[in-house]
Amino acid sequence: MKLFFTLIFCSLSYLTTPQISGQFYRDGFAVPVIDPLGNVDFDGNFSVNLPTDNPVIELIFKVYDFKVKIVNIPKDLNKINLGIIELPERKSIDLRQYELLSAEQKKDYYPVNHYANFLGYEHKTLLDKDYILFTCNGLSKQVKEFSFDWKMGMITIDARKITYCN
Repeated sequence: MKLFFTLIFCSLSYLTTPQISGQFYRDGFAVPVIDPLGNVDFDGNFSVNLPTDNPVIELIFKVYDFKVKIVNIPKDLNKINLGIIELPERKSIDLRQYELLSAEQKKDYYPVNHYANFLGYEHKTLLDKDYILFTCNGLSKQVKEFSFDWKMGMITIDARKITYCN
């Protein structure tokens, strides 16, 4: 009987599904996210089970108006919690600041509206911060090693630069 329970325990531990989870924020607020499996969470949470037979080494999330690509995910992971991920936003200016720009500089900005309300202008290629903030267990770490492809709206983060909450 003891051998039977040992075999069940070993079988269940072998079947543990690798998983990556976290929560996306922008400007201090949780933002809707679509994970790679198409699941939507309006509170910014994600939890993705990774296949064990074909280890995934990158994931792409749709977060509001950005795509977030996490690359170099360890193949031997069990469960990774990335904690709270505070993403930068596009650099923005108001109408008064926009009017002070030269005609050439104005080409780098586009107007932003919310329904019928004009909100200001956002820069096509620049972000408001040069880091992504990861917060785990009350401790925060700025990760400056990321790339931003403004044409695709893609932020790429190397998983080896992230401190996990586990």
